[in-house]
Amino acid sequence: MIKVSVEVLSGISRFEVDVWARSIEGAVGLVNARYPGGDAKVVFPIDGENFFAKGPLPASGMILTGLAEKAAV
Repeated sequence: MIKVSVEVLSGISRFEVDVWARSIEGAVGLVNARYPGGDAKVVFPIDGENFFAKGPLPASGMILTGLAEKAAV
């Protein structure tokens, strides 16, 4: 299980989520499934110390970590 941060651009919102999955491709797939029509990109550089998730975790999942910025209307 790995953990990566993924930036999501959905409509006028841009935010990041931390995603746990079996692969980086799987992490991006989870975000794309949750935000169809949005644009998901892995945030680089990847945090090497936290890349391999530790402890009890769900099979896969994501958590909102914060808004990157909100576009003006």
